[in-house]
Amino acid sequence: MAHSILIHHGRHLILNDGDLLIVMGAMHDEISSHPARYPTIIELLDHIADNRQGWGPGLIDLPLDRITQRPEGRAELLLVLERIAYLLSNLGPTLPEKYARRWAVPGLIWMDREVDPAIAATRELLEFVRSA
Repeated sequence: MAHSILIHHGRHLILNDGDLLIVMGAMHDEISSHPARYPTIIELLDHIADNRQGWGPGLIDLPLDRITQRPEGRAELLLVLERIAYLLSNLGPTLPEKYARRWAVPGLIWMDREVDPAIAATRELLEFVRSA
């Protein structure tokens, strides 16, 4: 699977597309389920949906600089990533296909997969944003 490069304050983070799609799908679920908790980053719902429809290997993007321009956006992004790491870590060792398929993108075939790489990607992204 390809890898995408996320840019934040002149630094970059390279993540596996499959793991990043899982993280972004979980972000979409969490933000849409709790919009009052994430009022500043609610705009990510449209961005994530657009990324899923226009997906191509190595082309996944999160507008980290834009999201974190305001302290509230940064705090909400950190909160949603912490929540996702917690939720993914409670799924067990395997991310079921039916769960991953909710975040499917055109042309990508999902199967059961280990959840640990997605947890690691979430934590990497969390530390990447936190350290900026």
